[in-house]
Amino acid sequence: MAKFTIRGTQFRTLKKDLKVKMIDKDGKSKEHVVGWVTVRGQEDPVYQKRITPATVDYQEDSELIRQEIQEIKKKTKEGVDPNIEVQKNKMRVVIERFMLSAVCAAIEEWDEDFFESKFSYDTAMSLFEDPSNNHIYNQIAEYIGEKDDFLPIASAEQ
Repeated sequence: MAKFTIRGTQFRTLKKDLKVKMIDKDGKSKEHVVGWVTVRGQEDPVYQKRITPATVDYQEDSELIRQEIQEIKKKTKEGVDPNIEVQKNKMRVVIERFMLSAVCAAIEEWDEDFFESKFSYDTAMSLFEDPSNNHIYNQIAEYIGEKDDFLPIASAEQ
């Protein structure tokens, strides 16, 4: 009969390489491992607890923007398209902030040499707000979406 432990059923963190395609001295492009990051998956309860404040902020902010749009539509004459560009831009910022929070909340630790600092949620948020770091942000976002990678491994004693 298999025996499992509570610790053995917990979600795993994974250490993943960060890669960047670069031109080498021969003029050929080659992918290089430039650093690493340890992340939690989206289904991990620890991750979900970390992302809860950002989720609440997103829900509240997006609801306020939807209300603003409804007010504008009420005040706009029938047959005239309402000008909601400001609200669209606000919504884009809210969505981007939530997506950024989602990735940063998944990070457990990172390569301090590559990132040039100790990991903290605030440091990660600041770093990934810069669009020039999207190539690294996108890799981490892809890693945390691989749900099955983070599931516990069945290694029960028999």
